[in-house]
Amino acid sequence: MDKLIEEIIKINPAFKYLRLNTLTYFAVSGHCKIEFLYPDEEPFLTNAKKSFAQIRKIARQLTGIETYCEFHKANASIENVLLSVQTLVKSELNINNFLLKNIEIQNGKPKKVIVNIEELYYDYALTKQLDKLLEEKLSDTYCADFDVQLTKIDSKVDLEEILKTEPIKVVKKINKRLIHPISVDHLIGKKITEPAIYIKDLNLYYEQDVIICGVIKGLKRATYKSKKNPESDKEKVYYKFSLEDFTGLVNCVYFAYSSSVQKADTLRDGAEIILQGKVKQGKNMLEVIARSISYCEIPKDLVEIKHRNPVPEKYELIFPEDIKITEQANFLIKDEISEHIKKNIYVVFDLETTGIGENDRITEIAAVKIIDGKICQLFTTLINPNMKIPSDVTKLTGITNEMVSMSPTFEQIAGDFYKFCHNAILVGHNITDFDLPFLSRYSDITHYYYDEHKVEDTLHIAQDKLKGKISNFKLSTIAKYFNINNVMAHRAQFDALTTAKVFLELSKLP
Repeated sequence: MDKLIEEIIKINPAFKYLRLNTLTYFAVSGHCKIEFLYPDEEPFLTNAKKSFAQIRKIARQLTGIETYCEFHKANASIENVLLSVQTLVKSELNINNFLLKNIEIQNGKPKKVIVNIEELYYDYALTKQLDKLLEEKLSDTYCADFDVQLTKIDSKVDLEEILKTEPIKVVKKINKRLIHPISVDHLIGKKITEPAIYIKDLNLYYEQDVIICGVIKGLKRATYKSKKNPESDKEKVYYKFSLEDFTGLVNCVYFAYSSSVQKADTLRDGAEIILQGKVKQGKNMLEVIARSISYCEIPKDLVEIKHRNPVPEKYELIFPEDIKITEQANFLIKDEISEHIKKNIYVVFDLETTGIGENDRITEIAAVKIIDGKICQLFTTLINPNMKIPSDVTKLTGITNEMVSMSPTFEQIAGDFYKFCHNAILVGHNITDFDLPFLSRYSDITHYYYDEHKVEDTLHIAQDKLKGKISNFKLSTIAKYFNINNVMAHRAQFDALTTAKVFLELSKLP
């Protein structure tokens, strides 16, 4: 593709600002589609349109197959650039709360971007050459030249005091849902004196010690040879079984010491036990590696606790920012947005996660609020999932384990997000099948439930209003239909903003 870009620039030197966006090969028809981004400047478009046919011809010659080219405008609006800079600074410096007000944009050639960095992070930003990195990424995204300047501002914290004291960890108290077994009879390991958590809540305790109780099912006894001493003929014993309480079921493994085999052999299917162990990732689901086991009697007729926390009085960790989308002046014209939209408050949100499995967790959450038909507030944060992010997910989203290592867990910001959503209709793309079910995994332990919120799903709305007009109902396809450019797909902040714009456009259709 480098050769293609070289040939294109020969047509017109201004084409150095063209960016290759996507290349798609269609195996069945044997043709290729290349999508380009071009600068958001009227003179460029006027002069370049005459040459687009030449570009298509060169592309066909170089690829040797039938090739189609599409050209899309890179929307370098101030708010898009602001959000891009904010996202990139957060990612590169691992700063979770980097505010939009710390960024200044000055139009011109090149566009000037001033990034105010607190002195706590300033030297690190210089070491990483953050200014050059931002210039390169902004140029690739918006097909324009940027001049990025980093300025140092006073930190909001006293560095000397930080050096004198121990680091403070922000920990939000989590209300555990507990089962209190009776008649506990010690069997193996340490005596268990604490109550058990719900098995349903185990995905919130990855790599942590837990106590659970339930009924043994599918007990199997097996042997293995020690990897530390493979030449030894002596085999070790382990036990595999499922443990089920009234909320769920989990696979468990107990590796027996020679001194505990006789006691472990008394375990039977149907026995009620309480065990202590560590939550680990199994082949397809979480499992618990047991260390201590006791027989017990589990209370009958247990009812799942669903205590609902009230809306918090104030934000604690993540504070919303006011935003102004200037391009709304083009499509939020009076009388185009229905009174139904204007009279309601909407929160449009998007999640990024470690995957789509039952045990996967949230890595980023972003939401925008719509009041009176206008996008006016932004809520965004990276989330520490307390588990490793798979490399293929990092490749898709750009979110790394390092980026989330210093971020809060979802449990810690659950109250802030719930407050942001208060009195709002929840909106998202495929929200009913993906985002809301993910949130519900945390609800039983944070006690913030969303089942009383009304929901609007842009996927379902588009399937109803755009049927026969587009090839599929992906967010990117719908956005393209409305000429909405998602600058950084698969990052929650931009997907939420794109979904909000799509929602407002769909609301104008009959």
